[in-house]
Amino acid sequence: MRSDSADAVLLLGSLYHLVAYEDRMQALRETRRILKLGGVLFAPAISRFASLLDGVARGFFQDPEFRKIVAADLASGQHRNPWNHPAYFTTAYFHRAAELADETRNAGFRDVEILAVEGPVWSGARFRQPGLIQNSAATSWNF
Repeated sequence: MRSDSADAVLLLGSLYHLVAYEDRMQALRETRRILKLGGVLFAPAISRFASLLDGVARGFFQDPEFRKIVAADLASGQHRNPWNHPAYFTTAYFHRAAELADETRNAGFRDVEILAVEGPVWSGARFRQPGLIQNSAATSWNF
């Protein structure tokens, strides 16, 4: 595409499927190159806390192997599913909001605004289901 030719860009999947920083930066810089001045970028990312919230809500946190995945996610953002469990997502990168804003600015974007599309509230109703977290008062998880 020509430089400065797009009014808007949907950058779907790149910010979480490109696990290396330089690869994400290359995608963001290319997006910036083709956007017109004042153009809009829509680029979803996955929160660093996604596995933790989803795992607790869906009962995966009972699995010690899943807890290892969550610990790595929280520490580095590098999500790995070495057991290829179909419910535990694929290789990905999970951002913190400030980190996502920094990456976007470093690629040349101005007026960066990070918006939450989903968060922990969606899982609240699940906590009322009996047996979702068994023995939760007596259970502790170590990372």
